[in-house]
Formats: sequence, structure tokens, C-alpha cells
Amino acid sequence: MQRMLARKLQKQQKDARSSAETMQDAINPMRLPMGSVHMVDPNGAFALIKSTRNFPVQEGAEIVTFSADGTETSTLIVSPVRKGEFVTADVSQGSPRVGDRAVTNYVPQQPNSDGLSSTGESGGSDIQVLE
Repeated sequence: MQRMLARKLQKQQKDARSSAETMQDAINPMRLPMGSVHMVDPNGAFALIKSTRNFPVQEGAEIVTFSADGTETSTLIVSPVRKGEFVTADVSQGSPRVGDRAVTNYVPQQPNSDGLSSTGESGGSDIQVLE
């Protein structure tokens, strides 16, 4: 009887691990091109990205830039400041150059049963506008 219970428990644990791995695969981010570097601060502190995508890029998201030959040139962190198709990002490492391609990790947010995203947002955007 104990062996039967132990096997059943092992099967349940294996099924739970498999389910967790499947869920993790479902929420892995996609690397999507989002635009190009439009301007770089003369001090190298931030860059202005001209976005060609129509999805919201969240504050704190990571952007990686690549030169024309595919070499990674910098890692940027999205700041809350943006205007229209332009996104501002702080330079975390490297040196972005005007014209570099920008790629970001995109994780589609799936609503919970109450209609809110996993972050508790209803889908509205709090976008700051540069004046």
C-alpha cells in the first residue's frame, strides 16, 4: 500500500513539474525588433529610440542595440519619458550609435480572470509626454 501511495505521489510531483515547465515556456519573452537609435546623448547617458512597433514598451524593459553588421553595441533600460513613436532609454552598458537597430524582449501579458494583467493594470497606459 505504501509503495502504491509513493508511486502516486511521485507521479503527481512529476506532473506538477511538467505543468510548471509548460507554463514557463508559454511566458518566455520573444525578441522583437522595435526600431532604431534616432539620437544619442552627447554624454552617452541615454538614447532616443524611434519605435516602429505598436506595442507598449514598459518602463524598465531592456533594449539591446545592434550595428548594421549584427554586432551588439549596447544595452539600454527604458525610461518613463516618451513622446509619440519615440522612447527614451538610459544606457546600461556599451555605446549605442545613431542608426543601430533596437531589439526588445516582449512578453504578452495575459489577463487574469478579473480582466487585469498579471501586473494589476487594466491595459491603460501612463505615458509621459516630453514638452
